[in-house]
Amino acid sequence: RMLAETEQFEEAVQQFQLLLTQYPQHSDILYALGILSLQTEQISAAKNYFLELHHIGERANTAAYYLGQIAQQDEKFDHALFWFQKVQPEGANYLNTQARIARILLEQGHFDKALEHLRKVPVEDEQDAINLLQLEAELLIEHKDYQQAMEAYNRALKLKSDHIDILYARALLAEKIGRLDQLEQDLRRVLMIQPKNAEALNALGYSMADHSE
Repeated sequence: RMLAETEQFEEAVQQFQLLLTQYPQHSDILYALGILSLQTEQISAAKNYFLELHHIGERANTAAYYLGQIAQQDEKFDHALFWFQKVQPEGANYLNTQARIARILLEQGHFDKALEHLRKVPVEDEQDAINLLQLEAELLIEHKDYQQAMEAYNRALKLKSDHIDILYARALLAEKIGRLDQLEQDLRRVLMIQPKNAEALNALGYSMADHSE
């Protein structure tokens, strides 16, 4: 672990492999080797460590997430979906997993399915709900469905009216569709909350220079 913390990853792998010969099904060692193998771009080895981790039923959510990520990077989308769908809601990577599933469906040309998937993800946390709505809006913007994207941002702001990132994103979208009143309103709202927000100051300045008489 000390070697890993000082970014001596290859040496750390060697030490963890020695430990693994003594404790072949130790979840912490398998997990560490999986992560270190990813960091040293030993993708095949990482896959095997995570497969073993999932097989023994330890850190199964985490193992499934990384197996899905490996498959996605290799553009094996069906395999990626198989693993991502095994990640349970209590997992730390659950929300990111749902975003990845939506992205894969989009890559496969299934825009409606990607959107439907995001809208059906069960969440209890307010911030998770906002994050999903933000992702939904981004997909809609990519698809040039600006009105529905605006509605997604509106729903997010109903959950938390002073959410800086959503206000700023809605302002940019408002400019894209010619809603300059909304643009200025949202940017000024951001600056009321964070008077020194550089992005909002910059965007408001440019918008006033471009659109004011």
